[in-house]
Amino acid sequence: MKFFYFFKNIFNAIKQNKFQSLFAILSIAAAISSVVLIVCATEGSGYFAKKLIRKIGANIVFIVPGTPKSDIRKINFKAFDNKDLEVLKKIPYTYMHTAALATKKVVKSYNGKNYDLATVFGNLPNWSDAWNIKIDYGRKLTEKDKYKKVCVIGHYLAKEIFGRDDKSVIGKKLLINNVPLKVIGIYEKMGFNGAGENIDNRVYMPIFIYRKIVDPDYKHYTILVFKVKQEDKIDWAAKQAEDILIKLHGEKDFFIVTPGIIKKFLNMLSATLTLFLGIAVFVSIIVGGFVLSNIFHLNVQSRRWEIGLRRALGAKKRNILILFLSEALVLSFFGLILGLFIGYYGSKALIPKLGIPYVFSKKVFIFSALTSILIALFSAYKPAKEAANLDPISCLREKA
Repeated sequence: MKFFYFFKNIFNAIKQNKFQSLFAILSIAAAISSVVLIVCATEGSGYFAKKLIRKIGANIVFIVPGTPKSDIRKINFKAFDNKDLEVLKKIPYTYMHTAALATKKVVKSYNGKNYDLATVFGNLPNWSDAWNIKIDYGRKLTEKDKYKKVCVIGHYLAKEIFGRDDKSVIGKKLLINNVPLKVIGIYEKMGFNGAGENIDNRVYMPIFIYRKIVDPDYKHYTILVFKVKQEDKIDWAAKQAEDILIKLHGEKDFFIVTPGIIKKFLNMLSATLTLFLGIAVFVSIIVGGFVLSNIFHLNVQSRRWEIGLRRALGAKKRNILILFLSEALVLSFFGLILGLFIGYYGSKALIPKLGIPYVFSKKVFIFSALTSILIALFSAYKPAKEAANLDPISCLREKA
């Protein structure tokens, strides 16, 4: 029964001070929604890194032109040739060696009404197997297609060109440089890569056809790829490839990417995003705590006579302290619920626009609950202590 009357008193106090209570709830909700955003963004970044590595394979190595410090205007995007590819095949523990040419091209529908700027690849037949590209509709490119004007496209491009991305697209034609290509497959949705490129906005065609209709370069490649039989040999194989290519090129005009490097890069992006959002959350919590502290202080001042009466009727300082802290915790609970609601829908709308998968895990509840409790207790403790130390006689005289 004591607990019933205790909580009844708390809710009566909240009801009597509805405006202060509302502002307190809104302040906590603002801080909690910020916490939800940062936790969801961090969780989404981690999930994205794992998903990307799982899709491309944990044993893949690919080599691209230039270095991270290169001036993009001076990079030779056709830095590799057949000799490079053949030499890489001699590295122990490696297999599934493949290569491709790639460039940006305008892709049109057959009637010319719809178009989109997409990344167009001309690749060797084993490209899909090397990259673990799964097909949702139709089939993948094979050795039998190497002289055929056929292609495999992503879901995003299919929707842009044909208005849909289902099996009805298979067999239809699109135009690249006004040359018709028959769509024989739509590969699974891949999302964005670490550089922010939409992987679903691509066209894959046989390299022979690419060289006929896109770029008549029969010697060079844009990207080289191979796989490693043992994951613990990936770094070793990558170093062997680096040494061989430097010897052939006379300089390091390329960059070797392994799953480990991808993970480090994505973790760095995640850390940067976390830092940025963390600063925003910290400011939000500080501001929210300051506002709350002032609201609780005003609440104490407006209830001096009530505090004096409670003390006169036998309430101890500890009882007053617990009462005000309990009120703060109840308000923090309502602020938590509202903050989770705002944070859920806000982060669900914002995070995907950053190219990050939306992940709402149990960590959101844990961090949000801890934050709401800490904000409430730290903001309310000083005003609650002041209320507990008020002189009951002087408080009662104020009413008179």
